[in-house]
Amino acid sequence: MKSKALRIFILFLFFIVGCNSQVQVTQVIDGDTFLLSDGNIVRVLGIDFPDPKKMHSEWKVYNLTKERTQDCYDEGNRIVSKILIGEEVTLIKSYTELNNSDYIHIDKYGRLLRYVEIGDIELEAFLLKNGYAIMYDPVQPPLCERCGYYKTLEVEARENKVGCLWE
Repeated sequence: MKSKALRIFILFLFFIVGCNSQVQVTQVIDGDTFLLSDGNIVRVLGIDFPDPKKMHSEWKVYNLTKERTQDCYDEGNRIVSKILIGEEVTLIKSYTELNNSDYIHIDKYGRLLRYVEIGDIELEAFLLKNGYAIMYDPVQPPLCERCGYYKTLEVEARENKVGCLWE
C-alpha cells in the first residue's frame, strides 16, 4: 500500500512540473515502452513496435510473418536499449494534455503516454524512419498531433524498403 501511495505521489509531482521533464531510462521493456529511474513506465506516443505475441489489427495489413516480426522485435529492442538505457530523456506531453488541466495521459495499464527525445533525436521519428515501428494512435479522439508526420515517415520507410520491417 505504501509503494502505491508513493507511486501516486511521484506521478502527481511529475505532472505538476510542466510539459517537459527529464528523467533517466533504466530498462527497455520493448521498443515503445520503458522504465524510468523514478519508477514510472512510459509508453511512447504515436508509434507501435512489433510484438509477435500481440499484434493488433493495425499490423495485419502489412502481412509480416511471425518470424520477421520476432526478428524485428529483437533487433529493434537491441537498438532502442543501446540508445536509451542510462540516458536522460525528455518526456513531452501531448498538446491535448497540455491544454486541459483535468486530463492526464495515462493508458489502461498505468503507463505515461509521452513523446520522447534524447538530445536532439526524436525517438518516434528515428524508429519510423529506420523501419522499426509503425504510426499508431489507438486513443479516440486521437491525441497524437504528430501522427500525420509519423505516417509520412512510415510510408517513406516502407516504400524505400528501409529497416527490418520493410527490407
